Amino acid sequence: MALLMTSLASAGLARAQQPPSPSPNASPTPIADRLEAEMLNLRNSNGSVKCALFASADGFPRDDDKAVASTSAPIDAGQATCVFDGLQPGAYAIVVLHDENNDDQMDYDIFGLPTKGYAFSNDARGLLGAPSFESARFYYPGGRMTLPIRIRY
Repeated sequence: MALLMTSLASAGLARAQQPPSPSPNASPTPIADRLEAEMLNLRNSNGSVKCALFASADGFPRDDDKAVASTSAPIDAGQATCVFDGLQPGAYAIVVLHDENNDDQMDYDIFGLPTKGYAFSNDARGLLGAPSFESARFYYPGGRMTLPIRIRY
């Protein structure tokens, strides 16, 4: 019982010595593990940017259900950034679509060529189609990282 009372008293003391909660006007604490994919070369501010993050070649780049995370970002003055929070360090690859009409799909011309902007991490390109996961792969070491991604049209 004395041990229990000592533990409770110590816990209360530890709580009392903690710094006060931040005021509502305080700036938020930065996210420790955050990957920011910053889009370069957007041709306009129409629609939004869709990003999918893959941790393996399984499903890359077309099967969003196999992505470990996906997000969309609004475009403001030709700028957009897809944010992925809470990632574990590791190898990843990103697929990006500039969805100018917000229909959530790539559009193609009569020759089968994409009519919307697209990109892959590492500025990877495929020869007669999408690049491989290996060519788009980059290493995220943890912490905060900004990855520039160049959109192609």
